[in-house]
Amino acid sequence: KRVCGALEIVYAREADRTAEAISAHAEAAGDWQKAFEWSMRAWGAASGRWHWSQAVAGIERAERAALQLEADEASALTPANKLKLLLGLGEGYFSVGRLAESEKVLAEAVALAESFDNRTALASALLLQGQTRNSCSMYREVEEPTGRALELYLQMHDADGVAQALLQLGSAQIALGNHEVAARFIKQSLEHVSPESYIAATALGDLAWAQVLQGRFAEGVPLLERALAYHTNLGDVRERAILLRCLNWASHGMGQYEKAIQLATLACTESRGIEDVHGETKSQMRIGRARVAQGLYEEGVVLLERTLETLNATGDAHCEAETLWTLGVAHLEAG
Repeated sequence: KRVCGALEIVYAREADRTAEAISAHAEAAGDWQKAFEWSMRAWGAASGRWHWSQAVAGIERAERAALQLEADEASALTPANKLKLLLGLGEGYFSVGRLAESEKVLAEAVALAESFDNRTALASALLLQGQTRNSCSMYREVEEPTGRALELYLQMHDADGVAQALLQLGSAQIALGNHEVAARFIKQSLEHVSPESYIAATALGDLAWAQVLQGRFAEGVPLLERALAYHTNLGDVRERAILLRCLNWASHGMGQYEKAIQLATLACTESRGIEDVHGETKSQMRIGRARVAQGLYEEGVVLLERTLETLNATGDAHCEAETLWTLGVAHLEAG
């Protein structure tokens, strides 16, 4: 407790840098209110830098403190703070590939935001819920929460929110193979933001991904490389890993298997660095796929079977289907 107090005083002007340490000491001291407040601050600082493993550690510490506070009605969290906690948990779990947990807490967040008519928080919860469903391959189920979020952002004249919702609707359509519909959503999203913005860079990557999936490598690859350079400069590791996997797919489609493996291996390392189990698993599947294409069936099968084991926990049906298909190809070609 004394250390906690000293850190607050000595590092008063560097609160974000020391928030994690202060929250850990507050938890050890059993000061649950202070542990909750500083853990939420630690979450904000880490998530703002896309350090998702640290962010999740912070938000889970906040959750433990909140449970202790709930035991005493006088010190229980306000609905607003409870909502912030649920949104943080939902975003954090999504970002490290814990998709089932993300879906569960975001359903709670949506219900809580509706209960006291907080439009801003409800829009955020719905958008995150759509994002998680997209990663779980629930592409048709993305439309309902994301469409509701879009309506709310339009009512609030939130241009970034509108662009993000349109982009998410487009992403789901890409996965369903409706590339023309996806392109319309993505182009609409670009109308709401600056061409130099983070959202525009993400939209550029999505548009390029749709082109690559259609075999339009000459158009898609340069755009993917531009988006990759943007996110690399920004330090967004998770988005960088996604783009590396997109480039892997393009290299594989052009028969450049060793390059595809290099890109997937780099994506795997990036995802592992931020403890994104889902991203790491998808990257591993891409390496196995390339090995099968090279005729290295035994090595490919080992990687693909390892992928299937992890997919049971992450819940990505699309990746599971791709893995099963590639395993079938491996066994067939190996006789």
